[in-house]
Amino acid sequence: MKSFSLILFFLCVSSCTLVKPKSWVDSNDFTVTLSRWGYTVTVSPDGNVLFQGYKQVRVLGDSKSSISLEKYREIVKVVRDAHIEQLKNQYITQKDGCGEMTITDSSLMTIKVAADSKAKEVTFSNGCTWGSVKDETQRIDRLGQQIDSILDTHQWIGSPAS
Repeated sequence: MKSFSLILFFLCVSSCTLVKPKSWVDSNDFTVTLSRWGYTVTVSPDGNVLFQGYKQVRVLGDSKSSISLEKYREIVKVVRDAHIEQLKNQYITQKDGCGEMTITDSSLMTIKVAADSKAKEVTFSNGCTWGSVKDETQRIDRLGQQIDSILDTHQWIGSPAS
C-alpha cells in the first residue's frame, strides 16, 4: 500500500508541470512605434509601415511602405531581446537614474510596443548615457538603431539614423 501511494504521488507530481504564464511580450503581433526628433515610424503585424516626417528629414508628411514577414520577425526578435517590458517608462533626468546632465538640449527618442491590448512606452534622452542606468539606456539606444535599420528609415530621413 505504501509503494502504491508513492507511485500515485510521483505520478501526480510529474503530471503537474509548471506553466509560465504567457506574457504580452510573447505575442508575435506587435505594433512598434519609434519616435525621434524629426519623425515617427510605425510597423504593424501585417508588415505595413507608416513614416511621418516632421522636420529636417528628406520626406515630410506621411509615407507608407511594407516589409516582409522575415523583416517583421526581426522586429519582434529585437524587441524581445531588449526586454522592453522590464524597462522604466523614461530615462530623462537624474531622478530616472541618469548621470548629471551636461547636455540640456539633447533629443528624445520614444519606443512604444503594443500587443494583446497592452502597451509599453519608453522615452530616452540622448543625454542620459551614463549614471546608474547606463546598461538600460544603451539597450534602448541599440533597439532604436535596430528598428531604424530593419525598417530602412534612411530612405525617408536622408541618412542612416543615429
